[in-house]
Amino acid sequence: MAHSELPWLAPLLSVALLAGAAAEVRSRGRTEHAVAYHERIQAVAKATMPYSVGDWLGQRALTSPYAVALLQPNVLENWTYRNTRTGETASVLFVHCSDARDLQGHYPPACYPGQGYSTDSAVAMDWDLDGTVVHGTRYAFSRTSATDAARVVVDNFMVLPTGQYGRDMDAVNGVATQPRLRLLGAAEVQVVTDGTMSDERRNEVFRVLVGRITPLLQCVGAGAERD
Repeated sequence: MAHSELPWLAPLLSVALLAGAAAEVRSRGRTEHAVAYHERIQAVAKATMPYSVGDWLGQRALTSPYAVALLQPNVLENWTYRNTRTGETASVLFVHCSDARDLQGHYPPACYPGQGYSTDSAVAMDWDLDGTVVHGTRYAFSRTSATDAARVVVDNFMVLPTGQYGRDMDAVNGVATQPRLRLLGAAEVQVVTDGTMSDERRNEVFRVLVGRITPLLQCVGAGAERD
């Protein structure tokens, strides 16, 4: 290995070691119930995340190693979908952290401005998934450079171990302050679509793609009931 590569290697090793140490410390406070609950979420995620939904075909997307080290996820599913009939694209991110504190700060208003986007709007949303109302927020972001312009819309919501849905990070912060709940963790879902899509169509895409992972959302929400 060339000497010039060493400055890049040290920070990466430090991140990995710190993440491992933090995970070990936090795991000491996890009950047998919490461990079994987290394992159920892993199993349901593996069985639930769809490769195809109607006209939508999906494939796994790459996730930043930095984001993984930061989140220390119990489950992280990152998928991109393409509609074979219309050519539309959408992405679905599901992330569950075994400790709710690890999820704090990871949501669109923090992540997208960090990538050079400006926040255009943030609107409270309620989606009906076969009788279950999911509370969340629809964010619109835009970015303009010398060569191109982009606009994306992110439908975002939190899933709490109490069975409730949160519109933003305040809901996760509430769980993180309660020792019994925070070691059950919390989850976040993001559905990203192109800014040119109509809101009516966007809601339809949300219902189709998120509707397929309802069992996973229910599994996360059942955590406190079993405690």
